[in-house]
Amino acid sequence: MSRLRVSTRLYIVILSAVALALTLLAVAHLTAPTLWRGVLALVMVALLTLAYLFPLRFAPDTKVTLGTSLLFASVLLFNPPLAILVAALGRVVSQILRRAPAPKALLNGSQTVLQVGVGSLLLASAGWDTERLRFDQSEQLAVIPVAVLAMYLVNTFSVAGVLAIESGRSPFEVWWGSVTSHDALERLSQLILGLLIAIVADVSVWAMPLLVLPAAAVYRLCERQGRLHDQNRRLAHQALHDPLTGLPNRVLFLDRLERALAPGYGKGPAAVLFVDLDNLKSVNDTLGHHAGDELLRAVGVRLAGCLRPGDIVARLGGDEFAVLLQGAVGLSEATAVAEHILIELGEPLWIDGRQVSARASIGIVLGMPGSDRSADLLRDADLAMYRAKDGGKARYEVFAA
Repeated sequence: MSRLRVSTRLYIVILSAVALALTLLAVAHLTAPTLWRGVLALVMVALLTLAYLFPLRFAPDTKVTLGTSLLFASVLLFNPPLAILVAALGRVVSQILRRAPAPKALLNGSQTVLQVGVGSLLLASAGWDTERLRFDQSEQLAVIPVAVLAMYLVNTFSVAGVLAIESGRSPFEVWWGSVTSHDALERLSQLILGLLIAIVADVSVWAMPLLVLPAAAVYRLCERQGRLHDQNRRLAHQALHDPLTGLPNRVLFLDRLERALAPGYGKGPAAVLFVDLDNLKSVNDTLGHHAGDELLRAVGVRLAGCLRPGDIVARLGGDEFAVLLQGAVGLSEATAVAEHILIELGEPLWIDGRQVSARASIGIVLGMPGSDRSADLLRDADLAMYRAKDGGKARYEVFAA
């Protein structure tokens, strides 16, 4: 979060300003709760703080908090001003104790206040009675799923906005990706648990330990979904990436190239650079295949370091790499990148105690979206690379039909 774009920071500031205004409005309209509701509010603040401080981890890259459940329970239990204040206090205290970076703290706090504000105001507009929960009036029951949906949309859209600005993708595309992931099922199960928390807490706060079993069920469901998600992600990564260098493989490269050449994509031509090492065989023969593998890994790192944001480098197989330059690329930009690659690969490497130079020949071809095919461009770049080899190696050639 420390290297966010200026536009992303502005987006977070706007969200924070709206959330702060809503919180101040809630404080201004806050009335003194009953003793029981006041105690319950303090309990919910403490539980929210603990939930955010100690997320549950059940997969290498997956964690979940019960914050969503507790926020929904607060919406059901308290009037809008008190619900917003409980949510804001729980999130702010946890962010302070965790010493979260300012942009992350502001985004998380804004999400929390806005989703609770929207949910509680919707319930209040339908006459929801927070002093004594009742589930025998159809018009009030009907607004519960509406409030759930509204809270979910506010939460997911606020995050999607940040990710969309940072990645340059459509906010709807980012949001739809989160909705169709395992996260949606996890949030739904948490909202159901939040309903149970509200019902039990409304009867007696001392009955809340009864929620251990449903909370454990939610945890197990999230654990299973998380592990399946991680497994599918690993399999997808293996199918689209080179196992030696970790770079995209031929399949993923051609897919990205197809997108770059799709009609209406971008504002101009894309460029393909076909990079072939000149001396991998000699390294394998003199130092062994282990040294050759080390050379390929080092070349992958150096090639990635020569690219601009949005470009892609892939290992096609053997000693062949391909680079895709996107975004109205002219011949001068493509040749500048090729020259940079030749300089970087010309710098010596130390492999098994010996100095090795990774010389390469490069073929360059430009393709126009809507008129060229990916397979044809890759073939033409390959032909240009062989012309570079025939011309003396360690150089580049531009394809000319």
